[in-house]
Amino acid sequence: MPERSAIERFVRHTLGCRCPEEVFERIEIDREAGTRGVLRLAIGGRLLVYVAAEPRRDTSAADLPALLRRGVEDRDANGFNRLRLVLATTDSAALKADAQEALAVIAAGDDKVHLHLVAQAEIPAALAPPG
Repeated sequence: MPERSAIERFVRHTLGCRCPEEVFERIEIDREAGTRGVLRLAIGGRLLVYVAAEPRRDTSAADLPALLRRGVEDRDANGFNRLRLVLATTDSAALKADAQEALAVIAAGDDKVHLHLVAQAEIPAALAPPG
C-alpha cells in the first residue's frame, strides 16, 4: 500500500498514537462507510479512525454527537480498542466548543475515544474525507 507511510506518519505524529509497528501491517480504508463525508480507517484490528469533513456551522450541533455515537458503536461492535474521530477543519477555533461538548456528552468517562481537530492541509490525500 503506497500510502501506508503517509497514514502511519499521520496517525503517529499528527494524532499522537503510540500503536506498535505491527498494527500498521493491516490498514483498511472505507470511503463508503455509511456516513456521508466520513472516511473509515481500520488499523490492525485495534484502532478505528473516522476522518470527517468539517460540519457546517448550522448543523454541527446535531452532526457531531451523531458521528461520535456511530463511531463508538462501530468501535464496540467490531472489537477495536480505540476510536479517533478526526475533523478536517479550516477553523478549529470555531468548532472547538461544539466538539468538546459533544465529546463530553457522548463519551464521558470513555478514555478510548479521542477527538482531533486537524487542519485540512494536514490530512494526507489518501485520507481525505469523501464528499
